[in-house]
Amino acid sequence: MQIYYYRSHEPNLGDDLNAWLWQRLVPEPLSRADGRLMLGIGTIIGQQLPAAEHRIIFTSGLGYNPNTPDVSGLGWEVVAVRGPLTATILGLSPEAAVTDGAILVSLFPEFTTPAAARRGVVFMPHVSAARAVDWRPLCAAAGIEYLDPRDEHFALLRRLGSARLVLADAMHAAIIADSLRVPWIPLATSAEINTFKWLDWALSMEVPYEP
Repeated sequence: MQIYYYRSHEPNLGDDLNAWLWQRLVPEPLSRADGRLMLGIGTIIGQQLPAAEHRIIFTSGLGYNPNTPDVSGLGWEVVAVRGPLTATILGLSPEAAVTDGAILVSLFPEFTTPAAARRGVVFMPHVSAARAVDWRPLCAAAGIEYLDPRDEHFALLRRLGSARLVLADAMHAAIIADSLRVPWIPLATSAEINTFKWLDWALSMEVPYEP
């Protein structure tokens, strides 16, 4: 089985979780060349996909491409989607809306810090905002630690888990913080923020999205 996820020319925390998470959790299926393609974490349903005999959707979501596939047909298997908005558009039952697969980060104790030991407020922008603005001096002036979503993702995961508060312009910063039980506040710095995908995830967890 192969894992499909969005691969940019530069790192991005949310997408890059796929590169190691599934290998840690389900290594045996990934060792087989059996013609199956699993759609993992990300807003990737509706993208042009590699050829495969069988496609499995596991916690992926809609949000960028209006050309939605007919996932009820042969060659598709829906295990779970990111949220109820994705489920509704794809014509799935409400039970298919589980949540974003990044919640599984909580299975790895190396990213968890006891509440009493957490420190500082951190800010992670959406990757497009990280490209557009030099946030470091702005954050430094506000006494906030800047986390670039393009930095080494294991270090980012550890820091998100050890923060006292996460200011999340990047949706996966909020998802990871939430999964590690770190308080978070959503921000929206630009029109690049995809409200649909934020709401899709937030509704899956029954938390408000009020950036």
